[in-house]
Amino acid sequence: MLDMNEPYHSSIHRVSPKLKLIVLVMFSIGLCFITNLWVLSISLGVIWMLYFIAKITLKKLFMPLRPIAIIACIIFLVQVGTNNWLSGLAVVFRLSILLLFSSLITLTTSTSELLDGLNSLLRVLSYVGVNPKKISLSLSLAIRFIPLMVSIFEEIRIAQRSRGLEDSFISTIIPTIIKMLKTAEDIAEAIESRGW
Repeated sequence: MLDMNEPYHSSIHRVSPKLKLIVLVMFSIGLCFITNLWVLSISLGVIWMLYFIAKITLKKLFMPLRPIAIIACIIFLVQVGTNNWLSGLAVVFRLSILLLFSSLITLTTSTSELLDGLNSLLRVLSYVGVNPKKISLSLSLAIRFIPLMVSIFEEIRIAQRSRGLEDSFISTIIPTIIKMLKTAEDIAEAIESRGW
């Protein structure tokens, strides 16, 4: 989600939301077919460079990766057990790159711009009886939930640390899931109350 207190004049911010979404979709699809670790490493480096160009702090760069650290470790171990460590590393790289790239888009694009971009891209579906506004709302909410999840995780982690629960994964992840579900329920009620 775009923070209006941060600089809004970088070249990444000025890129058309429609183009950002097209690149995100194409990049996500292409990422599924990349297995070479060198190519994945270069892709990760490019994402970091984009964060630097967008003037986003290092703290915000690493924030999306914190909540999935344990999940990434589990995925890595499963891949090592079923395939090999190179395969596991490739999967973790793909997940990290996708999270960082989608977070970059939400950090440099406002919600209204995301909705407008999605509406424009999905307008062709109206010819086959599909409401593009509903689909664009669903997709934009899904994209926005990534930084929101990170923000909630950080908020709860700091609160738990102040209570003396230093780096306790269980005491952090359970309240995070509960708060995410409550947030999703509040959003659903708000959407329903507006006739969607």
